[in-house]
Amino acid sequence: MKKRLTRGEKWLFASPLLFLVVAGLLWQRQKNAPETLEIPYVVRLEFSPDSKRLVAFNNDVPRRQYAGQVYDLEAHVKVCDLEMPIISTRGGDYLWSPSWSPDGTRITARSQYYNAPDILSRVSVWDAATGLQKVEQHFPATESSLMSGPISFAPDGKTLVGEGMPSARYDASTGQRLNRPDKTFKDSYVVLKEKLGLFSWSSPDQKLLKIVDVKTGKIIWKIQSHSLRRYGWTGDRLSVADDKQLLIWDGKSRKLLSSPPIPVGARVDAYTLHPKLSTLTYSQYTSEAVPDTEDTFNEKHELIAWDYLDKRELWRTRTTDSLESLGWSPDGKWLAALQNNYKGVNLLLVFDQNGQLRYQNGPVSYLARWSPDSKKLATESVRMDNRDTFVFSRVQIHRFED
Repeated sequence: MKKRLTRGEKWLFASPLLFLVVAGLLWQRQKNAPETLEIPYVVRLEFSPDSKRLVAFNNDVPRRQYAGQVYDLEAHVKVCDLEMPIISTRGGDYLWSPSWSPDGTRITARSQYYNAPDILSRVSVWDAATGLQKVEQHFPATESSLMSGPISFAPDGKTLVGEGMPSARYDASTGQRLNRPDKTFKDSYVVLKEKLGLFSWSSPDQKLLKIVDVKTGKIIWKIQSHSLRRYGWTGDRLSVADDKQLLIWDGKSRKLLSSPPIPVGARVDAYTLHPKLSTLTYSQYTSEAVPDTEDTFNEKHELIAWDYLDKRELWRTRTTDSLESLGWSPDGKWLAALQNNYKGVNLLLVFDQNGQLRYQNGPVSYLARWSPDSKKLATESVRMDNRDTFVFSRVQIHRFED
């Protein structure tokens, strides 16, 4: 005759199994938890070409100027502090996103500062291993403007290419300008696409955008609207949005591709092109009045994928709030989105290629940068202090494996 176990004996036998389950859950949570770097008030982030290091520029609040650091994400240590010129966080000073050289040995960034009565531009290059500033060049107001843009290394690492008003090329070893400002485009924001033999030209009021052939100067395509809300290049394709439409222009064929149908009265909050597939992904907001009511509306936020070669919708996903920023990982497997809760912070959402939500974390700020190998995503976390004020406290590294 079998003896029936008492409740205490059952717990005794079950406790090792329960311990293993709890330990497994804790390990999985720790495994998926983002790594943190204690860098307060970050304004710029960029991964190295090998995805193993991160350069971060932040607001040094006590000194009221920008500071820069390089971190080794594999060894979990700071590599160096960048030898920074004085870039004040007050007044007209500004710092654009940094760029790594193709071999990962140097970092460059362009900044802007106020020197009464002018606003000047500065080009800097640092040694990524020591933090020493190797290049610092200043340019007067006649060669820079309020709408200068970021600067990056050319593929050969010998030249720096700057966007802005006007665009410019510099010697990476000296910082000397290689081309003189073209007065034709002095009051225009220019982005050069060398491989395509084109550049995009946009007016300061953001109402006119032109695509120009570099050799002939001929206007290949243009669009005029009362408000060009967003535009930008992804590889060889240019995406443009105004209040009524989303357009995709192909730089190789030099033709417009198909556009998704945007309902009348709908609002497109953000969009992005897939780096490998013919997919345009965008977030859309619609609001419809409920019949037989005076002030009741059905509000809907959606994330939509559109194939602009097959001219068809691929998928559609509901979200609880508007998505303010979208960005595919370089390998095209993950889509990062920042969902705005209208309180000054965001929730990080990561979707797969089919629009399924796979990861979320928050609250975070507006910063989100993918690593070149697509296995890391850097964000800035946000926390509340004892006065219920949001504090931008640290950088988080979220890891994504196949």
